[in-house]
Amino acid sequence: MRRPSDRMFMIINGEPILSVDGLSLLIDVPVAEIKAEAARQGIDVQVMVLPAAWERQGRRIAVRLAVRGIGRGDIPAALDFLAAERARRDGSTVARAG
Repeated sequence: MRRPSDRMFMIINGEPILSVDGLSLLIDVPVAEIKAEAARQGIDVQVMVLPAAWERQGRRIAVRLAVRGIGRGDIPAALDFLAAERARRDGSTVARAG
């Protein structure tokens, strides 16, 4: 069975790469806002500089995940948990593996 993280996270040349959907989950910022910020910076989402508020939000989410026993190195588990949480919260389709 496919997991939501299967389409949001991969390793390329030894580096973890997130899709914009995955980043959206990890920092709890809508995809449209992330894309708008990347466009404002004039660069691709993959290399954009996150605003400080988004970084703080990501740290808060990391703490919340750690409390639930999901470690920092387990990005797929974090994405799967956050996708399910978002789907429960607002009915988002991001939790459905496609």
